[in-house]
Amino acid sequence: MRSALNSCGFGERLLEEPIRQSEFDALAKSVDDRGLWFKPIDDGRGADPLGLVLRSSETSLLHEVPRAYANTALHHALDALGLSNPEQFRVTGSARRTFANGERREPDGSFEYKPAAGPFEPPGPPTLVLEVAHEQSRAELLAALCSWVGPAGGGAKLAIGIYVHAGSPGQEQGAEADHRLEVHVYAEHATSGAPTALGPPITLTRHSQPGLLWLPLTLLMPGSSRAERAVLSARIAAAGLLGGLWRCVQLPVWPVQSARWAMARWCGPWGALPLDLCQLVRTLG
Repeated sequence: MRSALNSCGFGERLLEEPIRQSEFDALAKSVDDRGLWFKPIDDGRGADPLGLVLRSSETSLLHEVPRAYANTALHHALDALGLSNPEQFRVTGSARRTFANGERREPDGSFEYKPAAGPFEPPGPPTLVLEVAHEQSRAELLAALCSWVGPAGGGAKLAIGIYVHAGSPGQEQGAEADHRLEVHVYAEHATSGAPTALGPPITLTRHSQPGLLWLPLTLLMPGSSRAERAVLSARIAAAGLLGGLWRCVQLPVWPVQSARWAMARWCGPWGALPLDLCQLVRTLG
């Protein structure tokens, strides 16, 4: 099985013959590796549906580096605002999830929030998921994001997708590759529950600023009170003011970049958490 995991691409079959969901669960535990996807072939009917075992994730460097960076950036954004309370927030990474149709798959990253204090139950519907695509097509990435959002799919409120365009190294010796990233965000519609794009995608390059992604608190913290979100929004605004002033202190070093970041941070929407991805492209080398 491990050799098959290493040789198969995203969405390819790991086993030729379909197996039962209970057999898949036992197989996933024995392999102890992320990347297994159970896709029912009978719409998940019955207590133990039949399905295919597919490869659910990529393993290339251009996939793993953005995945790790984005997960870390989200954790730091929450921690900086005092939102790392383990009774309400937790980063669940690539924990395998069960869809409404019985499908079982793990995202590249996930996050859970619950308004009431107390221990978390075993991984249920995530609040936010992250997917990164390099070998996949853009269409496959967008389809994966839509499948995660809403009660008819994976149950997530928000889904962030990062599409990696691999650049070629420059002609000069030691020149860095000109990678480019597209960041897509889909959210659950307030009334229909259907997945809806939150604005156009953000394009990130080595020279792009500010690279801020704004996540609405109403979706990031479902079930929270208006008062709780108002207090948090004020803290985000205060942190933005201080962060922007600090960037302005650095003006002699990075005048244009720092000014753009500061203005974008100050002019950000009320009631949204900023996720700073401006350094993500540079981590790809």
